[in-house]
Amino acid sequence: MDQVHIGTPETFVALAPAGRVMDAWPVDVAIVAGAFRGGFRAELDMRAFRQALERLYDTLEGSASLHCGEGSLDIEVTCAGPGRIRVSAKARPSPHNAELQLSEEIDQSYLPAILSAIDRLFLSPANEPD
Repeated sequence: MDQVHIGTPETFVALAPAGRVMDAWPVDVAIVAGAFRGGFRAELDMRAFRQALERLYDTLEGSASLHCGEGSLDIEVTCAGPGRIRVSAKARPSPHNAELQLSEEIDQSYLPAILSAIDRLFLSPANEPD
């Protein structure tokens, strides 16, 4: 399945397109932290997240955030020092459900593949919101 994979093989957030709507993308979200995992659908602004990730990659400073309007998902990708990127995520599909969090470091060399996957899956002309 085509997805944007952010993290390591054992601890990650995966984002897969689930259709098209105005100004946002419905996204199937999977979050995996070792043996713990969860999934749900959210509407996300992939364009703004991609722009912030590209800035982070170009400057190796600051952070890129992806938040769901209803508060069910927070992803933060932050420069953690030379060559290191910290990925933090918190998922809570509804306010009264359990919460799943992860925090993992990846190498900055992972960022081009993440940017490329966002472009291919969400920002190609065939996948753009109307």
